[in-house]
Formats: sequence, structure tokens, C-alpha cells
Amino acid sequence: MLPDVTVEEVAWLVRAMSLKAAIFGIPVGGAKGGICADPNSEHRREILTSYARYIAQFLKKALYIPGSDMGTS
Repeated sequence: MLPDVTVEEVAWLVRAMSLKAAIFGIPVGGAKGGICADPNSEHRREILTSYARYIAQFLKKALYIPGSDMGTS
């Protein structure tokens, strides 16, 4: 969650996470997500709730395993 996050930055993080998982033998891919918003926003809770509702479809199918990250924890 950053006010200026880009698709390119998230794509780079995906590649980095994929390599990290492969190096350490973690049996998952390198999924990442980005929220273009100010982490200090007064609407932070609503933004994260909306994001969680959206990714719920991927969580239910075990296609995405989120972890805490910059601006969200």
C-alpha cells in the first residue's frame, strides 16, 4: 500500500518472490498485490477491507496466500 505503487513495481516483486520461494524450496509461487493508496489515510481500514473482499475469491481456492507487507501491517 503506497500512494505511488506501479504495475511495474508489483511485477518486479512477483519475480523476486518467485525466486525467493524457489531458492528456499517453498512450494508456492510469487503472487503479490498492490494497493495505490496512502497507508496513513483516514480510509485505510475501508481500503484494506475492500481489498480483502476482492481477494477472498482467490483465498477460497487457495490461489493466493497473503502476508503482511509494507503499509498494511
